[in-house]
Parts: sequence; C-alpha cells; structure tokens
Amino acid sequence: MDNCPNDYVEVLEGSYGSTDSIKRLCGRNLPFTDEYRVVRLKGSSLLVHMHTDNANQNRGFAASHRGE
Repeated sequence: MDNCPNDYVEVLEGSYGSTDSIKRLCGRNLPFTDEYRVVRLKGSSLLVHMHTDNANQNRGFAASHRGE
C-alpha cells in the first residue's frame, strides 16, 4: 500500500464496510500508466473512499468509470 499520511483516495472491492483494498492513491503527480489509473474488479461492487485532513488544502480528485 502506498504511504499516504494525509489525503488519499482508496479503492475497495465490495460495498460499504468492505476491507478488501485494491489500491490507495495520493500525491499530485501520479504516473499516467494503467497500473495507477485502471482498476479491474472481480465482482460488481466498488467503494471509493476519500480520506482528507487539514494538513494540506488541495482541489480533491476526479474519477470516471466504464463498464465492460
């Protein structure tokens, strides 16, 4: 899991209460590779959790999805 001490977005497989973390993303300049920007699920539920604190003031995050 990436070291994200302040703000991060965590992607979990499942619904509310899930603990099956797929990836945690943080920082301003994430690599533009499939490893970081594409999430593939085994099931049909995805939970996106945004954690934020008052250490930094940034703009948030953007996401999109596509079903296949």
